[in-house]
Amino acid sequence: MVLQELDIAAPTDLNLHDTLFPLSQGLLATWQTCRHRFQLLYLDQLALSRDPDLQERLERGQQFHLLMQQEQLGLNIADLAASEQHLDQWWQRFRSSPPTMIAGDRIAEHRRTLAQPPFLLSAIYDLLILGDRQAQIIDWKTYDRPPTAQHLQEHWQTRLYLYLLAETSTYPPHALHMTYWFASLGTAINLPYTATLHRRTQEALAEHLNALTQTMHQNFYPQLPVGSKPCRHCEFAHRCDRPTPSGETLPPAPENP
Repeated sequence: MVLQELDIAAPTDLNLHDTLFPLSQGLLATWQTCRHRFQLLYLDQLALSRDPDLQERLERGQQFHLLMQQEQLGLNIADLAASEQHLDQWWQRFRSSPPTMIAGDRIAEHRRTLAQPPFLLSAIYDLLILGDRQAQIIDWKTYDRPPTAQHLQEHWQTRLYLYLLAETSTYPPHALHMTYWFASLGTAINLPYTATLHRRTQEALAEHLNALTQTMHQNFYPQLPVGSKPCRHCEFAHRCDRPTPSGETLPPAPENP
């Protein structure tokens, strides 16, 4: 398999005076799962060539996100929706079964950041709705098997997106919630936010950022113990001398979350 560079602009060493290291939900999730994988993906900037089927699904998902962005901008999306069967099906599902959305100003593909030196926490919201007394984050998902609400609640996408919005706006945590809408089924999962969840995320972030700072200074990213479950589904297993079970092919990394 061929290694290729990732188009991720991340500093290869931590200099507190020159730059803030960008941290998205994907980086946090990878860090929490495996520090060595974090190094290979985001510092060494290596990735395996993607499975063609996975690449096609990812590109289709990107097209749907573009479609929804253009729809929010009031542009004509008829041609784009009709250009691909899945896009047309997903759009028709949205028209017939949209997620419940609050009243307010709608901003598509909205980016928010929060400096936590030496890091910069970052999130891009598919759709952010800012109401008078509450705000809603909506995220479009196009994969076939929606995860459980508990999985979504615990995933760094949910945790970081809601945390950033609470920290960078005047809305209290209880006035926020996040909605995942699944195009394959036309269903939604709504996740409320609370002051307790906000405090827990703040504490978890402080712990992870402190550990990440120390690790980057030491430049040592340990592998997981032999036999760890994530290794069985990791594209870098061969680099760590972690053989997969006989006859098993490594599946592609799942779409986040």
